[in-house]
Amino acid sequence: MSTFITKPDYAGHIRDNRLDGIIDFEDSLLDKAELRAIKVMKSHLNARYNVADIFNKVDAERDEAILGYCLDITLYYLYLMANPRKVPNYRKEAYMDAMNWLDGVKDGEIVPEGLPKALDDEGNNIKAEFRYGSLPKRTNHIS
Repeated sequence: MSTFITKPDYAGHIRDNRLDGIIDFEDSLLDKAELRAIKVMKSHLNARYNVADIFNKVDAERDEAILGYCLDITLYYLYLMANPRKVPNYRKEAYMDAMNWLDGVKDGEIVPEGLPKALDDEGNNIKAEFRYGSLPKRTNHIS
């Protein structure tokens, strides 16, 4: 079990007997799904935030949004491992909500409050807080 997620955290997302039925009382499956979910979350958050600080926190120090979305991703992976053809729709929707939220955070459209920023050696933000670029070139044809 990871230090970021504990078994009692699942109580708000799934019943204990259903969780035990999915993992067949093998906590190694739960560990594997948790590590996979945390790795996915880190890959989306590491450009803007200090993921080591975020995922090393325990109990009440953890960010509730990060924890909730991490649990949704973990449960989706558990259902996929158990039977990929019978993943409930509400699990798929929760997974997609989590991924959309992570994409919004990665793109800067969603800014979670209180997360530690990624800093370089001098203490400056690694990622600039502005976006640049342009829209694709349009081709106009006049007849």
